[in-house]
Amino acid sequence: MNSPWIPYFYQYGISGIVFFAGIAIAIRTRALDMRYAHERWTLLQLLAGFAAMMALHGVMIAAAGV
Repeated sequence: MNSPWIPYFYQYGISGIVFFAGIAIAIRTRALDMRYAHERWTLLQLLAGFAAMMALHGVMIAAAGV
């Protein structure tokens, strides 16, 4: 019952909540102003980085054969 997927989902579940709450706050307070293209690009980079890290971590767990 010691699956490495349980901590994976817990880690990205909790960190995802914190991450997306932080992005929502940044957009609401206009720290990320969606009127500007470079700000939208920054948001895209943040989201892609989170997804890429999550995918890379998942691939490493899967490659470990678990």
